[in-house]
Amino acid sequence: MSISLLVAAAVAACPLVNAEPDFDAVEAIASGSREDMAGMVACLGEPDPVVRDEQAYSAFVTALREGRVTVEKRGALMDMLAEAASPAIEGHDEAGFLGPFAVLVMAEVARTDRIEPWLDEDERYRLARFASLYLESVTDYRGFVQGEGWRHGVAHGADLLMQLALNPELDRGTGKDLLAAILPQVAPTTHAYRFGEPARLARPVIYLADQEVMSEAEWEQWFDAIYPEAEAARSDRYRDEAALTRMHNARAFALEIMAMSGRLGDSPAIALADHAQRIISRTAP
Repeated sequence: MSISLLVAAAVAACPLVNAEPDFDAVEAIASGSREDMAGMVACLGEPDPVVRDEQAYSAFVTALREGRVTVEKRGALMDMLAEAASPAIEGHDEAGFLGPFAVLVMAEVARTDRIEPWLDEDERYRLARFASLYLESVTDYRGFVQGEGWRHGVAHGADLLMQLALNPELDRGTGKDLLAAILPQVAPTTHAYRFGEPARLARPVIYLADQEVMSEAEWEQWFDAIYPEAEAARSDRYRDEAALTRMHNARAFALEIMAMSGRLGDSPAIALADHAQRIISRTAP
């Protein structure tokens, strides 16, 4: 990230807070200066869910999906978003809003490269590496909190990985790296998912399987790592909160894989159903 971008990010204030009624957030993103862009990125960390989600995030989606952000500005935006998410990766984002929403906008940037490639191979790899680092780092499992809105770090990280998984330019090795990042978040022992996280995690897995990034033997090993047979054989698993949390998270993920793979026709991803079924059998009451 350039020094000028770092300085802009450091001093940026969200322009949507106390904005004039005629302030155009999409225009600020599409046609504004780097300082304007940095200010809009700062809005993604605002505690007010209307500012953060309904206004700032929605403005980024509109600007990017309508093709109003140039390639040069997309590159600058990627740098700003990565910098904004770095405290979350390092465990210093106590409020917990900026990291997840910066990553969610990063998913929209990654989508533009999927629709019409503009990143080179090295840039795409670095984006995938950033995505993996972020998802692996998430320990703040807050989803929706009444009065505060969404954080949803795991789901937003999975959305970024999904856009990368859908990209036909993604190489096989990078696809495996993404799967390695997903694995530890599928069935954590410290938090029971309840805001749709298993479905969001399942999507990039399905799309990576569709691109045949792993062999059948590798998929078997990957799924067995989610919920090994030894875990299912534990006599005390129904008297251990961490074991129960892992079991139900694993089962929820496997059920999502089963449901999604059943709608895929002749895609190679349908083979994941057999692996998911093993987890379902191991987690049966």
